[in-house]
Amino acid sequence: MVQIASFSTDSFRMDLGKRPIPIVSSYRNDPQFQEQIDEFVYGISSRLDDMQNAEIEGDFALCGKLIADLSQDAENLGFDPLYRIAQGVFQACEDEDDELLLQKLHEVLLIVHRIKLGHRSAA
Repeated sequence: MVQIASFSTDSFRMDLGKRPIPIVSSYRNDPQFQEQIDEFVYGISSRLDDMQNAEIEGDFALCGKLIADLSQDAENLGFDPLYRIAQGVFQACEDEDDELLLQKLHEVLLIVHRIKLGHRSAA
């Protein structure tokens, strides 16, 4: 028997097996931010790859720097859910906690997936 796992963090909920709720920037209707939002969303996968590579290599300092940069960009561009989740990744890097870091990176991946869904639906 296969069980469907649940993910819950703060007020974000994603049940695997159900379509995730898209996340959009709080600045999505501001033309002044559109190009920056596009660049952020289109480049986010590469940034996550870099973070995961740092985690695999055990480079907590680099992973912490990468997540801090991502977190700042997320906050500046109106992606508060990613900003809040990223704080947990940063703390795991500071504590050099492998297990917590993997868990928090997974949460970031789920939020990023929802951001990409929101960006596609806004286009």
